Amino acid sequence: MKTPRYLAIALQLGLLATLGSVASGGGITADVGLTPPLDRWIFRSQVRFMERGDDPTGMGREMHMIAAPFVLAYGLRPDVTIIARQIAFHREMEMMTGSTDATGLGDLALISKWKLIRINRPHYIIGVAPTIGVEVPTGDDDFGSDTWDVIAGTFVTGRRGPWGADLNLEYTLNGVDDRRGSDGRPGDVFNANLALSYQFTLDRNATLSLWPVLEVTYIDTLRDQRVGSDVANTGGKVLSVSPGIRFARQSFMLEALIQIPVNQEQNGPQLEQEIGGLVGFRYLF
Repeated sequence: MKTPRYLAIALQLGLLATLGSVASGGGITADVGLTPPLDRWIFRSQVRFMERGDDPTGMGREMHMIAAPFVLAYGLRPDVTIIARQIAFHREMEMMTGSTDATGLGDLALISKWKLIRINRPHYIIGVAPTIGVEVPTGDDDFGSDTWDVIAGTFVTGRRGPWGADLNLEYTLNGVDDRRGSDGRPGDVFNANLALSYQFTLDRNATLSLWPVLEVTYIDTLRDQRVGSDVANTGGKVLSVSPGIRFARQSFMLEALIQIPVNQEQNGPQLEQEIGGLVGFRYLF
C-alpha cells in the first residue's frame, strides 16, 4: 500500500529542482553522482556499446562504437568533490563501398561539484549541488573537439527509505576557445538524466545490496557552426529509457544498463541511434 506514495515522493525529489546533489548517486550514466567522503577516492570504469543505423540515404551505412570511460572522483573537502574523466574509443564505420575504423582518446574532462544544500532527516535525505567543469582539447583528431568546452550543471538527489531519485541537468558550451583557430565549432549539448532506484539489502549486516535502476535520458545537440552558420546534417534530439541494475559489496560495486531510444529527431540524413548498453564497476578507496 505504501509503494505508490514512496514512488511519488521519489519522482518529486528528482523533478523538483533545477539544481544539484551530495549523497551517493543512484544513476549509472551520470558521473557527477559520484561523491566520495573527505580524502577518499572513487574509481569508476565502464565499457559502453553504441550503434547507429537505419540509414535514410540507402547507402547501407552503419556505425559501431565501444567507449571506455575512466573516472576518478576525490573528496577534496566535505562540501567539494573533484572529478576527472578520460574516455577511450573504438569506432567502426560500414557502408556498401567498404569499412573504416579508428581508435583513440577523447578530450579530458575536469569537473568540480559543490554542496549547496544537504538536508538529513530520519526518514529522508535531500541534496543539491551545482557543477562546473571544462573539457581540455587533448583528444585525438577523430574523437576530440579541438576546442576548450565548458560544462555547467546541477545535480539533485533524494532518498526516502529504500527509494532513491537523482536528477542531473548539464549543459556543455562547446568552442569557448579554439586552440587551432578553425572557423568551426561543435554544437552545444543539453543533457537531462533522471534515475530512480530501489535498494534491496541482501544480508543482515547490510554489506550486500542490490539496486534495480531506471534512467530516463534526454539529449539535445545543437547544430555545429562554421563561419557563423549552421552545418547541415548535424545535431539532433534523443530520448532514451534505460533499465539497469547495481550490485554492491562494501566498497565495490558492479553496474549494468541497457539504453533504449524511444524517440529521436536527427537533423538531415543522419544515422539513428539504436539500442546500446554498458557494464562497469566502481570502487571506493
